[in-house]
Amino acid sequence: MEEELRNRPEKVIKVGGVTATIWSNVRDVNGVPTEFKKVIIKRTFLDKDGDFKETNSFGARDLAKARIAIDEALRYLYFGDETPKKEEQQEAEAPF
Repeated sequence: MEEELRNRPEKVIKVGGVTATIWSNVRDVNGVPTEFKKVIIKRTFLDKDGDFKETNSFGARDLAKARIAIDEALRYLYFGDETPKKEEQQEAEAPF
């Protein structure tokens, strides 16, 4: 059961066919459990046979969607699921 939970993403953000997936991993650094987060950006599309495929290549039309997904991922990494006030967004420091 715990193994299944560890293999799930922390957060998935979808904007059209673009997905930003946030993963959290804990590693031992000098004897201290330390959390590391990683964001993977992918685009889903239908191939010529009608099967869904994923790629990390983006066309001009996909870039705006990728930017929105990345902005949402950054917002989540900085503030979690809370929606910050504008002043807090400007004053926030990078969590990494």
